[in-house]
Amino acid sequence: MTTIVSNGIPRSAKSYPLPTQRGSAFMPRQSPNVVDLLRGDRATATFEAMFRSQPMLHAAVMKLVYGIARTPLKSYTMGADDARERDRSSELALLLRKPYPGGSPFKLKAQIALDLHVHGHALCAKVRRRGPGSTVSELWPIPWRHVRTVEDDHGNILGYIIRAGGQSVAVGPDDVVHYELPGGSPIESLARTLALEDAAMTYQAGNMQNGLSPRAAFVTEQRLADGVIPRLKAEIGDFYSGVDNAGKAMILDMGLTPKEVGTSPVDMELVNQRKLSREEVLVAYDLSPSLVGLEHSTFASMAEQRRGWFDAISTKLVLVEETTQAELIDPEMAWDGLFNEFDTGEWLRSDPESQARTAMLEQQSSTTTINERRKWRNLPPIDEAIADTVLIPANMLPADAPVGGTPEQGATDPAALVRGLTLQDLMNPEK
Repeated sequence: MTTIVSNGIPRSAKSYPLPTQRGSAFMPRQSPNVVDLLRGDRATATFEAMFRSQPMLHAAVMKLVYGIARTPLKSYTMGADDARERDRSSELALLLRKPYPGGSPFKLKAQIALDLHVHGHALCAKVRRRGPGSTVSELWPIPWRHVRTVEDDHGNILGYIIRAGGQSVAVGPDDVVHYELPGGSPIESLARTLALEDAAMTYQAGNMQNGLSPRAAFVTEQRLADGVIPRLKAEIGDFYSGVDNAGKAMILDMGLTPKEVGTSPVDMELVNQRKLSREEVLVAYDLSPSLVGLEHSTFASMAEQRRGWFDAISTKLVLVEETTQAELIDPEMAWDGLFNEFDTGEWLRSDPESQARTAMLEQQSSTTTINERRKWRNLPPIDEAIADTVLIPANMLPADAPVGGTPEQGATDPAALVRGLTLQDLMNPEK
């Protein structure tokens, strides 16, 4: 029996046969989300460890995560003539507003977006508070690092094993919503880039920590006794290595003189290599350098960069919308006729000029009412009938409408064009 702990209370759901014994064709598989590091001990790091340790990777991922998480996800109903109406009272609307006890919509969307961009997968567990067969009442994001998939020989996912609190819980496909990036995690394609960046950062950190103030060897023409060499090495290391000892004067004995050796980070072009690594990370996430502060941008170019950022986010919004529709909403018969959609109008809140320009275009194209546009800006509605009416520009005429002449000849009366025509006028020509 599938068991999910919700708010400290075990909830039962549908049972799934998930054979996991060794030797069976059905085995739990952990995604090999590791990067081979360029170190002598053949060290590896998980995708999540690379995300937390690589500044540019972290900046690129969080740029997308915050953009997705701040975009409101709303539910709608489809009425007559394909007219959409905002749904505020259904169980789906309540679920999207409060996905789980103590959880906010922002937390839910942020966890989904984070796991998608780091692991290429994200998982949310459904909870049916009123028992098996009831409508989903809670949606819990499960960090992908705690998930193993159960697959057949053809790679088809039969279920999931969630590890939490020292226990493993078997969950079937109908009990989860599984989001997946086509092609997997971008970090997979960045494995070598991130390994090079890790090596460069490790080298520079080691050089600062262990390197002598002058990058040098110490030479002498004297023959040193075996017991003297360890003492000199320890003294030089204690007094002149590390960043805290930079700039200190040297006092050497035994005829030792410093001699510069080795290759500096500049000679190894580590700086250029790190710049290239940063660019490759941004390319993999479809972001431009100016969006993360690596390049200077003018106001005009920044506006274009923001459009590119919107494009990068919009594709992920569609993925989340359609996956949620297919795996959460459509299977519930009680939610027939409902659909979910991100409200991208939120993006204009930080750009008043674009917001005003959009409102003007909406008015000129006769697609929204005055109160609808005021609502987007959190302004109170105008208590007048005309504020809830879609207005038609008075200078718009059919292409074959006669102009000039006398009224008897069918000419257009200019006075009629400035009466403030509305959709109701056109639908009721006798008025």
